[in-house]
Amino acid sequence: NKLDVKELSSFEGKKHTYKSRYTDIKLLSLNPELAELIGILNGDGTITKSGLIAITGNQIEDIRHHQLRVKQLIKILFDKGCYQKKVEGNVIKTEFTSLYISKQLKNIGLPIGKKDNIRIPQCILNDKSLLKPYLRGLFDTDGTVCRRNKGNIRVGYGSFKSKDFTEDIFYALKFLGFKSIIFISGDRFRVEINSDIEVIRFFQEVGSCNYSKIARFVYWMLKHFCPTYAYIRF
Repeated sequence: NKLDVKELSSFEGKKHTYKSRYTDIKLLSLNPELAELIGILNGDGTITKSGLIAITGNQIEDIRHHQLRVKQLIKILFDKGCYQKKVEGNVIKTEFTSLYISKQLKNIGLPIGKKDNIRIPQCILNDKSLLKPYLRGLFDTDGTVCRRNKGNIRVGYGSFKSKDFTEDIFYALKFLGFKSIIFISGDRFRVEINSDIEVIRFFQEVGSCNYSKIARFVYWMLKHFCPTYAYIRF
């Protein structure tokens, strides 16, 4: 009842504007954590025009990776919380919204919307200190650890629709000294490392933050057999 409209209209305090909301936020600078997150986004991530940044995974295989690593990276890099939920089809989704951050990721080289023109950003592709965490993030979301035959193991990336992106990964592994092979199946491409020694070195130098992939590798090291069922069972 004591509201004075004239007094409120003459208030000269700091107004809330889009610009003022982000005045204190620094521009993203490339570091190993950001390179890893970019790899994750290139694997199973989506960035929309409205600023929604979402990462999807399998509820059984990827839930710990989302809860422990993806959430941690978002907090470290952006000091933001994220929303994690399980959706139909055994899918887990981690997401947050920031138009400002999405625009900066676009400037680095990430696609907005459909990932038809996906590539490894050049600023990462030519820097080994950034390339290793990038490949780890991509491997944790779009990589595989599986049997090559009864007693051997292989790791791979894909399958991808983009030949250019596949060749980027092949070049990146070669740049780091890994021997890999490109396989073509119809209109899909994938990259694989098929040597046991190279796979061991891959886990030593690139590594993984995804429990399902680590578990399969450790099981193979102990039992000389790479299981095909969900890691949670062993």
